[in-house]
Amino acid sequence: MQILIREVTKTSDGRSEFRDREFDGDALTIGAAPDQSIQVIGHGVIGHHATLTKSRDGLNLRCERGAKVQIDEDAEVSRARLSVGNTIDIAGSRLTLFDAPAGFDAALTLEINTDVEASDFEAAFVTDLEQTWLGKRSPAWWLTLAVIALGLLIPWYLPRDSLPEFMSDALWSSGPLLPAHSVAIGNDCRACHKEPFRRVRDTECVSCHASMTDHASEPLLSEVGLAEIRCAACHKEHNEPIHMTITADALCTDCHGEPDWSHNQLAAVSGFGPMVHPSFAVDLLVAEPVARGTGFVYDWKPQTSFLDEAVDQSNLKYPHDVHLDVDKVQNLSTGEALDCHDCHTLSPDDEHFETITMERHCRSCHDLKFDRRAPDRELPHGDPAEVVLTMEGHYTRMYADPNAGKPDRDRRRLPGRSVDRDRCTDPIHICAQRRTAQEAENQFTKRGCVTCHEVTVHDSDDLLARYQVVPVRLTPDFFVVADFDHRAHLTQEGASGDAACRLCHGAEESTSSQDVLMPDVDQCTSCHSDHRSNQLIPLHCVDCHAFHPDAHYAGTSTGRGRSAIVATQRRQAE
Repeated sequence: MQILIREVTKTSDGRSEFRDREFDGDALTIGAAPDQSIQVIGHGVIGHHATLTKSRDGLNLRCERGAKVQIDEDAEVSRARLSVGNTIDIAGSRLTLFDAPAGFDAALTLEINTDVEASDFEAAFVTDLEQTWLGKRSPAWWLTLAVIALGLLIPWYLPRDSLPEFMSDALWSSGPLLPAHSVAIGNDCRACHKEPFRRVRDTECVSCHASMTDHASEPLLSEVGLAEIRCAACHKEHNEPIHMTITADALCTDCHGEPDWSHNQLAAVSGFGPMVHPSFAVDLLVAEPVARGTGFVYDWKPQTSFLDEAVDQSNLKYPHDVHLDVDKVQNLSTGEALDCHDCHTLSPDDEHFETITMERHCRSCHDLKFDRRAPDRELPHGDPAEVVLTMEGHYTRMYADPNAGKPDRDRRRLPGRSVDRDRCTDPIHICAQRRTAQEAENQFTKRGCVTCHEVTVHDSDDLLARYQVVPVRLTPDFFVVADFDHRAHLTQEGASGDAACRLCHGAEESTSSQDVLMPDVDQCTSCHSDHRSNQLIPLHCVDCHAFHPDAHYAGTSTGRGRSAIVATQRRQAE
């Protein structure tokens, strides 16, 4: 039997292209297996799906047991007699008989359905006994039972170390465990495989990974269908090479490329490069004052803002441009300009920085002296009430003991100025209170504390409650949902160390601590891209974003543990 097969394909501009081939044999086979005369991939198509043989006036169609096809958009059938004009539909692929040219017994056009799921390709590799030399005979069944007994049942119920090599699970295991899992559970297969012939459940994963968080919080998690996905659907064990983390960008862009969720507040991201990744948004801490007593306290709340709109509300007065100008500020040890690392110390995680404090970073240049006659006496840093009490105690002792604050040597005085400006004839406590009030006003409104801090002055007769320093809260991480290796970026093209820092953070041009000195996406895409090239460094989504973020980053205190168990119980109930 000679059959002309004309395969029809569509080009990108909609034109049809034809490719002819000849079949010469007794029977033309159709199915998903690679050895079929016509390979058709699709949902429900088995390895050997149907067979076409010659009849007197056309072709005879016979499907394998359980398989069916659709003829001319009618009901599905397993057998049919075909003639010119008939169309066979198999999972979207169409075969149409047309008048055979001279020299052929039949002719048909083939239009392959290209819209198939990845899982449908599995049918192309299904093997049954009929495709082997064993056949469906008693020796094959006895051999099957022996393999099950020696390779599955006995290794499952007997200690693994007591079995010979030919009876171990190495016969059917697809590969070794991940090293971390191997250390944790050793050879105890039932630590994960609780029941024979049952897939590993999320509850087994969560028993060790209880702190693992979900990708997103409810209700978004259920809306996009992630709550129904098993841990093992993405993290597959016993596979080589031994690597359980998926790094393909498609895992992210399949959902984030065109997010269509009712709770969606995310911009579309289809890759990493110009025009495909949105501008960065920074995570700030915003202080909201709450009245309490004669003053107020601050309630710090997180706020997300785009970089061009971001204002840092740390309540600290710190102009970077002044501190980096060698003519205004110098390093006390070298006399040179300050460097970034003089204040910013990289943490061991190479991503964040140690918290900047007054004691470690500021006091070496900014002392807290307040009385020239007591050069070793400094004010405490922190509570304004403690500052006032310290000054009051100092001045009380000064007026009670005239020699307490006497200088070691006489100081020259200006003409017309009294030798002792602090002489007071009132009672000691009155003099001390008056002097304390004067110095407190200087410190909180003219110099001292007010130089670096925002100070609120309350209308109160009580000096302890009159001044309130607005608390400072430095943002610890401007990109809480992103990872960044600072150490890896300390060496760049043509710059290293401080110079590399300033390529991304324009600190020398910042005149206010309200400036958010974070780079935007265009700074990153000048060096990185989601594809490999000679000029750019490839960068994948998971290089910056973790699929399982920390619990406080995910916006929920419930981790993967509870939600995974709930999802598993729901699937089991169904």
